[in-house]
Amino acid sequence: MNHHKIALVGMPGSGKSTVGRDLACLTGWTFLDLDAWLIQRWSLSISEQFHAWGEARFRMREREALQHLLKQQGSFVLATGGGTPIWHNQMNLLLKVTVVVWLDVAPDEIARRLAQSPGVRPLLSSPNAAAPTAQEALNRIQSLYDERRPIYAKAHIRVEANSSSAELAHQILQVI
Repeated sequence: MNHHKIALVGMPGSGKSTVGRDLACLTGWTFLDLDAWLIQRWSLSISEQFHAWGEARFRMREREALQHLLKQQGSFVLATGGGTPIWHNQMNLLLKVTVVVWLDVAPDEIARRLAQSPGVRPLLSSPNAAAPTAQEALNRIQSLYDERRPIYAKAHIRVEANSSSAELAHQILQVI
């Protein structure tokens, strides 16, 4: 584990990118965003990548990108994708190379945040392309949270991410 490399994990909408930027600003470290890197690399949104290639191929490209970013020299804060630690034993890789911080947010709060967010989340979108009802969205989020929780729980640090991003960044620094 490297105390000068931090990886943020958690559900979509947990604030990984926002908290990551604030944490990088506080430390003066480089901020890396895995989703942003993938978007720039392929000139497609994450949702477009997911739909164009399927989840398996997307996850392989995500894995290659993660390995590339983890080789960066110097100190950094990395915001991962919500599913990044779940696939290809990547949580164990993150645990070896970085201090892993789980931004834990209750499923009902995630549903509220995502309802206010304009972005499309591939695993939370409706298979028939119609917008899911609030209850359908909450059910999907709860199911995904229950599935991912045991992996996220391996993180070095768990933070209840119910404060402002600036407060969470300060809290994370204090714990580290």
